Amino acid sequence: MNKTAWLDLFELIDASRIVPRIVLGGFAVWTIYIFDVTLHWYFTQPAVERSVQDAGMVTALLSAITGLFTLVVKFYVNSGRQWSGESSVTTTATRSSS
Repeated sequence: MNKTAWLDLFELIDASRIVPRIVLGGFAVWTIYIFDVTLHWYFTQPAVERSVQDAGMVTALLSAITGLFTLVVKFYVNSGRQWSGESSVTTTATRSSS
């Protein structure tokens, strides 16, 4: 393949945002897994053995993961291409020539 074919291929990969989608999907699966494991652990304990510390730990852990998931989604949404209609190379070249 020549250089322009490679550039076109990588432009397509960049435009379709494959890597950020994989990261977002992986993080979503990991979040669901952690929720499942944590809640399963908590609810399989006998009711008399559950303590306030256990409930607090579960609440803090799940709240932290939910907050982190919010940050990951926000990063994904804001990391996309800016479709302004002009490329940054053209804009930079026209600014430097004037």
